[in-house]
Amino acid sequence: MALIGIDKDEIFEYISNFDKNKNNPTIFELGVLDNRTKLNLLKDAVDSRGEINISALQSKSYEIVKAGLKKIRNLYNKKTKQYEDIKNITDEVLDKLPMVVITELAGKIIEINFLSQEEEKN
Repeated sequence: MALIGIDKDEIFEYISNFDKNKNNPTIFELGVLDNRTKLNLLKDAVDSRGEINISALQSKSYEIVKAGLKKIRNLYNKKTKQYEDIKNITDEVLDKLPMVVITELAGKIIEINFLSQEEEKN
């Protein structure tokens, strides 16, 4: 079978398990990381056999989310009492999200970008 190229523009929509608004949820658009970013995030997260150390990757949750979160749709802003769509993911934006959601998003981004490729090998 021929190699399958990576589509850096591919987006996966994700709704947090912690989102209580089932009728109008916040949608996170998660993307595919480029190889340079993956290598940077994998630094110190791969053992001598080339196996990915998930706990080492989890310690980089914030960086993983910042790299893999491309857009947030329908995030409620308490101050303005309106829903927002956010395209520019900054530290300020990530600070609006509960830590449990950051961790959840990091896990999903790891799954999309790292685990699925490992599973394809097996």
